[in-house]
Amino acid sequence: MNSFWITPNALKALFGNSYKSVELFGIEHIIELLIAVVVYVILSKVYVKGNTKKKRKILIILTVILWIDEIFKYAFTLATDQWMWNYLPLHLCSINIFLCTAHTFTGSDKLKDYLYCLCIPGAVLALLLSPWFAAPVFNAMHLHSYSMHVMLIYYALLVLTDGYRPNLKRIPYNGIYTLLIMVPVYFINKLLNTNFFFINNPDENIVTQILYGFFGNFYPISFAGLAIILWILMYLPWTIRKTKNA
Repeated sequence: MNSFWITPNALKALFGNSYKSVELFGIEHIIELLIAVVVYVILSKVYVKGNTKKKRKILIILTVILWIDEIFKYAFTLATDQWMWNYLPLHLCSINIFLCTAHTFTGSDKLKDYLYCLCIPGAVLALLLSPWFAAPVFNAMHLHSYSMHVMLIYYALLVLTDGYRPNLKRIPYNGIYTLLIMVPVYFINKLLNTNFFFINNPDENIVTQILYGFFGNFYPISFAGLAIILWILMYLPWTIRKTKNA
């Protein structure tokens, strides 16, 4: 098979789970991160200068591209006989495609808040830790994973650029929403033998591997605790700023 189409999972099956075609924070990784930052700076300037209609159009375009990107993944993995149920958009990051879509249609402040606390940290960690690095840069799954996470971050940040400010009081609600999502995901994992939200197996994520080393089988609970601490740190600057301006 052409190396462009082979998935990271297939490469790991051939060469072992630790196999990498791209080094973490190597030159290729750093260039990818720099490109993402530069493109966002340009995009945010275009977004800020636009009127309401243009801003909405940009968010719609991002949403459409996210779905095209996702469908492309299904198409090539099915065509090359590499499809896995694990490729469904039910991971911590890819589930935000649904949230972006819902926000594009509704403009809901609750969704803006949830995108801030769920989408940004998950996608940023994925870009920094890059679990798809078993595949080379010029590879379909590598390019898909990179572009999807970058666009999710763009979408959530543009919402902030447009003036929305996260509300610390929404943290409990965001936690409840996450738990409500995790309940059906738990049963989907059981049914399809998948590992969405890293509930069943810590091995697919560096953070959950570390937590598993400290907490053993209770790592999902510790993961939830870590998320709450992270959310408080993310919301605190906005709360302090709001208090000072009051």
